[in-house]
Amino acid sequence: MPYFGMAVFDNAFVDFLLHNPAYPTLDMDYVNDVGATVGFGVPVGPSLGWGVNIRKLTRTGGPQTLGPDLLNTPGLSTQTLIDQFTNKGTAWGLDTGLMYKIPVPFNPTLSLSWQDIGSTAFTQTGGTNAPDRIQDNLTMSATFSAESLLGGFAGGLEYRDINNNSEQLGKKIYAGAELSLLMFDLRTGFYQGYTTYGLGVDLWILQLDAAFYTSEQGAYTGQTPDQRYQVGLTCEFGFDPDFNLTDVGGRRRKLKQRR
Repeated sequence: MPYFGMAVFDNAFVDFLLHNPAYPTLDMDYVNDVGATVGFGVPVGPSLGWGVNIRKLTRTGGPQTLGPDLLNTPGLSTQTLIDQFTNKGTAWGLDTGLMYKIPVPFNPTLSLSWQDIGSTAFTQTGGTNAPDRIQDNLTMSATFSAESLLGGFAGGLEYRDINNNSEQLGKKIYAGAELSLLMFDLRTGFYQGYTTYGLGVDLWILQLDAAFYTSEQGAYTGQTPDQRYQVGLTCEFGFDPDFNLTDVGGRRRKLKQRR
């Protein structure tokens, strides 16, 4: 079925930040999303494509603040604290996007996407409140790439949250570049106002990736930088409709993704 895809997913996220020693406060964010999505894309012209994605989402959790005010509540129990993280709700989300591939060398591509159109609101199914709605995100990007038998290079620039006036411009700009040589990938980029570095190694059926980056936890770049390290080991296989093995991890898979 050309131009059509579907998936099921389960994604969990936990983040916490302890601050203000004089009045200790713990800001936590726990989210677990389970859902299914279907999407399709259609060619609008020889170089322009348009797509739509629809998903059903069940979310548990959300941001919570644990501080002296809550801990000093009369009659507070362990169950009361647990209840702070059991908010649950369901929602329908809608995304759309346009992509234009310019038919010249280095494969320049321009795209515009709108995620969670109108913001995705949850209907409460458990806990004390429905999870917070997911704000919509309008994103514009530009990419380029080139390949050879020994490797290749690729780069891109992205401007996220265009319609979010409360976010500082420095946290909306993302850029990155990758140089591939034989079995190695060297990466550098620009993330929320900070420089990033990365390395990838093609181990045939495995792909090893490591990255160093800084995430801004405050309202503007430079306020509360949080340095992070990430290492991943990936194994992927590709099959044709008759379940014959056609692709095994590493560089061949990555070049297909770029195309």
